Amino acid sequence: MRKIILLSFILPLFFACSTSKNMVYKQTSSQIFFGNYGGFTNVKLEYVLNDDGNIFKIEKDSTFFIKKINREQLKDIQNSIDEDEFRKTQVNTPGNITYFVRLKTKEFENRVIWSDNGLNKPVEILYNKLFDLLKD
Repeated sequence: MRKIILLSFILPLFFACSTSKNMVYKQTSSQIFFGNYGGFTNVKLEYVLNDDGNIFKIEKDSTFFIKKINREQLKDIQNSIDEDEFRKTQVNTPGNITYFVRLKTKEFENRVIWSDNGLNKPVEILYNKLFDLLKD
């Protein structure tokens, strides 16, 4: 009897953990991946912002829920992408420490990669806005 009760609690926990992982990679109308990698340790730091406002941290093959942002914050990020024409930006200049922002929608995908050289200010501003969302 104890085993049945124990299994009835553990089994739902197992499925709850696996569904959060699938939420990140499930195709929604849009997702914004951002982060950096490189340096001495070459550790990759990656986050994803889904179009529902949920932010997840991606580590190896696991994802962890960080927070949910409000509609105004999400609209601000979407406006920055539209105003700066992120969809048309073509930058691929990796360096010792490489930063990236990748916009993925059902229609297209664009990935911008740069190092600390300041060549594309609008993308760097967008990147900083995304990281500021994590601080609140």
